[in-house]
Amino acid sequence: MKFSFSGRHMEIGEALTERAREACEKLGSKFGTEFIEANVVMKRDGYLFHCDVATRTVSGEAYHASDGSDDPNVSFDITLQKIDLQMRKKKKSRCTCRSACRCSDTPMLE
Repeated sequence: MKFSFSGRHMEIGEALTERAREACEKLGSKFGTEFIEANVVMKRDGYLFHCDVATRTVSGEAYHASDGSDDPNVSFDITLQKIDLQMRKKKKSRCTCRSACRCSDTPMLE
């Protein structure tokens, strides 16, 4: 996976970079897919930290989310939760079962 983490108007620590890389890899494996690339941009605007995450999967799907908070870790976590929600919705829309289906609760194997 091609991973880039950049900061605008701030310096990014090694711990946050590694945490973000591991979280992106974990999110991809949770849904049975792999990210081709993940771009994380952290910006500082006054007292807020804005996090933008853009990813692309092997199957060609692209996901993008952003959020702002007063803590960079919280901002990244909320942004990743938004990506998780987008991936869950996409996976659920691919399901051809009836509404009582439980396949959206289990990871998809390709």
